[in-house]
Amino acid sequence: MNGGIYLLAEEIARKLGLEYGQPGRIPETADRWSFRDGTRYELLDPTGTLLAGFMHAADPQWRAAAHARGKVLVLYGGQLGVRRPPGATEVGYDVRARDAELHTSLAAGTVLTASINYIHE
Repeated sequence: MNGGIYLLAEEIARKLGLEYGQPGRIPETADRWSFRDGTRYELLDPTGTLLAGFMHAADPQWRAAAHARGKVLVLYGGQLGVRRPPGATEVGYDVRARDAELHTSLAAGTVLTASINYIHE
């Protein structure tokens, strides 16, 4: 739309309470959203629908901090510096490239963020 890419899942997530990320700003808590930590991580929207899920290697320190705070910071979008882009080499897609991708996406307004209630099962 208007020369840009319109991602339906991201727009729905925004309308349900996630907000555009801004560097240096801590996002508000998204009402009725949850981040479930069981055999895999799952991001659930206010209706209980699974928006994203992935397997993980649980980090005890991260899990303890999330449990103590009861919330986690969630970033949602297509270019977060997590997955290596097609055609990029593992060596070339280093920490600096990942950081640049995330900051470019934040500046472009394509990253959604929220503080989400943490549920450990």
